[in-house]
Amino acid sequence: MLGCRKSESAEAIIRDCFNRSHAVNCAVGQGIYFATQAMISHGYTQPDANRLRHMFMARVLIGRTTGGSPSTRICPPGFDTTGGENVFVTYHDAQAYGEYLIVYK
Repeated sequence: MLGCRKSESAEAIIRDCFNRSHAVNCAVGQGIYFATQAMISHGYTQPDANRLRHMFMARVLIGRTTGGSPSTRICPPGFDTTGGENVFVTYHDAQAYGEYLIVYK
């Protein structure tokens, strides 16, 4: 799951797919963050003017995971994502695709 801070972010993902170049202020690396639980992604959403929130259910190629740091821009050799048990960070835009956009209050 990927939570969107703004409805414009969801529209950009629909138009341009996931794009890690928009990653800022990241804890585990400069990539795209996906959570295994909707509750985690919900924490990153913000309601729009109509009080709607936007979240993507995505298919993500996780592969081998290792730890990361805020300065991580690519995975070390032999690894595909950084993160942990519930959150994974991808560094290749084609590593995931949004299967569903969920809009909710």
